[in-house]
Amino acid sequence: DAISDGDYVREVLQPGDGVVGLRGFKRAVFKKAVLIAVGVVSADTISNNSWEGRGNGTIPPELICPLSQVLMKDDPVVAADGHTYERTAIEYWFKMQQVDLSAAEEELQRDPNSQQAIVIWNRGILSPVTQRKMKNLDLIPNIAIRTMAQDMH
Repeated sequence: DAISDGDYVREVLQPGDGVVGLRGFKRAVFKKAVLIAVGVVSADTISNNSWEGRGNGTIPPELICPLSQVLMKDDPVVAADGHTYERTAIEYWFKMQQVDLSAAEEELQRDPNSQQAIVIWNRGILSPVTQRKMKNLDLIPNIAIRTMAQDMH
C-alpha cells in the first residue's frame, strides 16, 4: 500500500515546480501521511484528534482543518482567505510557500528569464483552499470554532 510506504511519501515530497501543493492530494489518508512525514502534525495528534468514529460521527466539516484534517480544538485561526485552519498547519503552509518564493528569487537573480521562477514569484503565497493569492499572512484566533470543537471532543 503506497500510503503507508514511507519511501513513496518521501518520493512524492521531492521539490517540484511549487505550483500544485496540497491541493493535488485527493485522499484524506494520503494528506495525513504527508503531514506526518513533513512534521506538520504527529501521528499521535492525528490519532488523538481524529473525528472519524467519534460519537455519532456528525462533527461538522467546518470544525476540521482543511490542511491537517484534524478537529480544530487547539488553536484555530482565520487567515486572509476567510478560511479557518489549525495554526501550526497554516503556518507551515506559509513557510513552505515562502521557501518556494525565496528559491524563485534566487533563480531570477541567476536567470531573469526563468519562466518557472517568474510564475512562482508572481503567484505569491496562495491560499491552500482557494489557490488564490493571500492578501496578507495575518492570523486571527477563531474562538467560536475552538469552543465548538472542544465541545465535540
